[in-house]
Amino acid sequence: MFGLPEWVVIVVVFMLAGSVARALAGGGGRPARVKNVKELERRLLDLEDAQRQLGAGAGDTSELERRIAELEERVDFAERMLAKQRDPDRLGPLKS
Repeated sequence: MFGLPEWVVIVVVFMLAGSVARALAGGGGRPARVKNVKELERRLLDLEDAQRQLGAGAGDTSELERRIAELEERVDFAERMLAKQRDPDRLGPLKS
């Protein structure tokens, strides 16, 4: 839907993994851990939402690929028609 590249998802996953590592290594008091867990859950939901949007956009790319293929065929056809029109002009009149 938003056309996010795969590298964006990878960066988000690494950021999430870094946050989890910091939360586990932090060893702070219980309230800080609860806050970190809630933040991680929120980030995880955001990541899942982004993945759903990427999945929904996959259908759009197949439609675009189909349209591009159709346009390529039309350009090829137009090039052949133009070539047919130009060839007789270059050869000159027919002699009998």
